[in-house]
Amino acid sequence: MAPMSVIEPWDLPDFPFDKELSEDENFLAWAQALARFSVSRKGHMGAILVRPHQQDDEVPSNCMRPLPPADAGKRFTPGAIRERVVVYANNTPLLFNSSPKQVQEIHAEALCISRAARLGRCTAGCTIYITFPPCNECFKSIVAAGIKRCVYRKNIRYPSGEAVLATAAVHGIEMCGTSEQQRPGVSDEQYLVSLSQEKAADGKRDEQTKEFWDSIGETTVVTRNRVNGWWTNFMTSNKAAVRNLQAHFGTSAARRPQKKSLLATGTLGPNRNSTGKDDRHEPSNQADAQISLNTKEQDTAGAACEDDDDDAYMNAVGEAQGKGKRASEEGLLPSTKRPKET
Repeated sequence: MAPMSVIEPWDLPDFPFDKELSEDENFLAWAQALARFSVSRKGHMGAILVRPHQQDDEVPSNCMRPLPPADAGKRFTPGAIRERVVVYANNTPLLFNSSPKQVQEIHAEALCISRAARLGRCTAGCTIYITFPPCNECFKSIVAAGIKRCVYRKNIRYPSGEAVLATAAVHGIEMCGTSEQQRPGVSDEQYLVSLSQEKAADGKRDEQTKEFWDSIGETTVVTRNRVNGWWTNFMTSNKAAVRNLQAHFGTSAARRPQKKSLLATGTLGPNRNSTGKDDRHEPSNQADAQISLNTKEQDTAGAACEDDDDDAYMNAVGEAQGKGKRASEEGLLPSTKRPKET
């Protein structure tokens, strides 16, 4: 199997479609199977971007409905299926951190759209299949890419998902989840039946996923070794890049003695900022109030971790900055955020 990067995914294997299931259910099952390709330490997601069938003049509103047997026989051949796939992607670690679980990721749907852009493939009018509902940030990209159908497991809850659902309605995007939220007019019995049906469909997709991976001979051991190998390469290459940056700009260890000397001479202390000015005066404006609290907390952090390693130092400073932010949010200090434009 070819190596995977944020630019190039793993090779896309064929996936057998079940003619008794709808097109949406089959593509969603494929996305769920491909989620195992994810190398994330936080959870696995998969997404597939699919062109509408050439016979569909308009995007059909056929969420989860099976096709007639004759149509399914034509559409569900391996060649016809693969021809409609624009790109696929998984949630992928991207921004380096010394702790793998703290590495920031690009989500599967955002990476799908990015890969399509890089390859020059049209996304307008497509359907995106995702193993979980899209987050707000990814949904912005879905709207901007002109995608017209979004199919996902579970559902987007209302009212927490109101912004996404309203934006989808305005832009004519069909939102299709595998379950529905109980709403007025739906009895408890009807709602329980829908939940039971969704659970059964989820179980069917799990079976398809297991059969798929068994058929290509990938055991859990093989998957684990593949993921561990990817992380080894990722951490090695990024640590080398960090060492080059430290050599170019100087490490934090080289900068710390300067801070120590300022603390020792009293130029920088609990009541003084980096210029030696006394911060006990009444803040003259919002920005001074924020800077004053941040500086005091950072000074304390710097004194407390003089003998710790670089990571501890940076974590302490980050915590001090967070205290200032929380104080502003809780109303202890006036907010310094830029007012929203109207």
